[in-house]
This record gives sequence, C-alpha cells and structure tokens, in this order.
Amino acid sequence: MNNLEKARCIVEDFNKNYQPKGCCCINNNPNPTPGINLSIGTVTTGAPGTSAQASITGTSPNFFLNLTIPQGITGPTGPAGATGPQGVQGVQGIQGELGPTGPTGITGPTGPTGITGPTGPTGIT
Repeated sequence: MNNLEKARCIVEDFNKNYQPKGCCCINNNPNPTPGINLSIGTVTTGAPGTSAQASITGTSPNFFLNLTIPQGITGPTGPAGATGPQGVQGVQGIQGELGPTGPTGITGPTGPTGITGPTGPTGIT
C-alpha cells in the first residue's frame, strides 16, 4: 500500500470515528460524531532525507489533511539500453567561409625525360 492509499485509509477512519473531545486512538471509537468531514488536502514532495509531515487545516465541519512525503534517494543507474535505429539524414548546412591559402610546398624531383618528338618543318632560307 503506498503512502497516498494509507492517507486515504486514515481519512476514512477519521470520518467514521471522529470524537472532538480527543481520544487516544481513531480506530474503534464507540462515540462517532456525525457531520465532521476530513479530506486529503495537499500532498507535497519534500526534499530527500527530510521527515514526513502532516497537518490538519480547515474549519468545522470540513477539515483537510495536508501531507509532505520526502522524495526517495536516487537509485542506481540501470543498464544501458539497446542502440536505436539511425535517424534520417538532416538537411545540409550552409557552406563555410573559404580558408586562407596555405604556404607553397617544396619542389618535387625532376621527372624522366620524355620521348623525342618529330622533326619540325625547315625554315626559310
């Protein structure tokens, strides 16, 4: 049974068995007083490690049980899940600026001599 269900049971018990003169126990009260209503008011999450708190507010015949339940500590990290499918490729972004020209590289080695070409025409005498 979670805390909210426990609180609901307490409220129902109170509504059935309320005695305004004060009793040591709200269970099995032989002298219930009709016309008193207790409802859940606010339920707030408190900081981890703090104490639970309860207060009753309102005016007769309507009262509200307000609860502050501390948040539990964070549990251990679970195992990693399976990798999901790859998504569709997005739209290509705009082209960036042209970068500066780099320095001239060193001259490479001389290549092999090519074959001799045909003899050209004889010139004018």
